[in-house]
Amino acid sequence: MSFIRISDGGNGENMFYLYNQLNPIVTRLGGKAEIECGKINVLNIDVDRVYTGFVRAEAEDKIADVITVNYKYKFFTQR
Repeated sequence: MSFIRISDGGNGENMFYLYNQLNPIVTRLGGKAEIECGKINVLNIDVDRVYTGFVRAEAEDKIADVITVNYKYKFFTQR
């Protein structure tokens, strides 16, 4: 198994989005995703090494979505 950890110091909404997007993929691949909420929110993913690159690429894509949406929200609320 390979371990991927994603952390965020925000309010948790971003991490829940990532979890909801990645958990079905990880589960289909026989892995496990768990979220830890606290001062720093953490998404822990355990997946077979064969799928690490694929899951990491999916996670990076979803993280890019979060950054983009947050940036757009900030931009348009300041106008």
